[in-house]
Amino acid sequence: MEDHQALQECDTNEVFLELTAWLHNTIRGDTKYLRWAKAEWSWFKGSGMINKRGLINDGLNSRCVSNHETTWTYNQGVILTGLAQLYRATKNPRLLRTAEGLAKAAIRHLTIGGVLHEPCKRSACGNRVGGAPESFKGIFVQDLKVLAVTARTGQFSSFFEKQARSIERHDSNRHHQFGRLWAGPITDPTPYSQASAEAALVAALK
Repeated sequence: MEDHQALQECDTNEVFLELTAWLHNTIRGDTKYLRWAKAEWSWFKGSGMINKRGLINDGLNSRCVSNHETTWTYNQGVILTGLAQLYRATKNPRLLRTAEGLAKAAIRHLTIGGVLHEPCKRSACGNRVGGAPESFKGIFVQDLKVLAVTARTGQFSSFFEKQARSIERHDSNRHHQFGRLWAGPITDPTPYSQASAEAALVAALK
């Protein structure tokens, strides 16, 4: 239980970065939340969770060092929005370059034929684990879109288009339901997989 709790506490740091930077950008005259956001990012980038491939591991263990576990797609996504918000607060272009590098690493290592997938076995990705992993790819794509809009870059446009085309051609049944495997075959259509795929379709819009 101790290891699990430590992992959960450390794994929320991406969301904390996004929240504190967003609060600073929302509250006129704020300095407190900006200090927290800067401190969070300073800690996060030195925490060891970003591995040598540029992917973010699932969290930290009880000693607050990288657990070297699954590099879920949503972990790669949430940090992008956090860095985009921090860039809005500081106008530091290095934050955008870092975020773009993390995004490119995720696309390089977590796609098959250019289509996003979770790096887990079937038994760990489907309905038996409560549907959460079926939502992860949508979170990544949605957060990548936030980064692209913030950076005013079109470098990820082809990636967005490829996800949408693959979902429409290989992961859509006759009832217009979407499964959890964007490259197909259609399997486990659930509200989670539906929302995830719809996020990808929306991201492909200009």
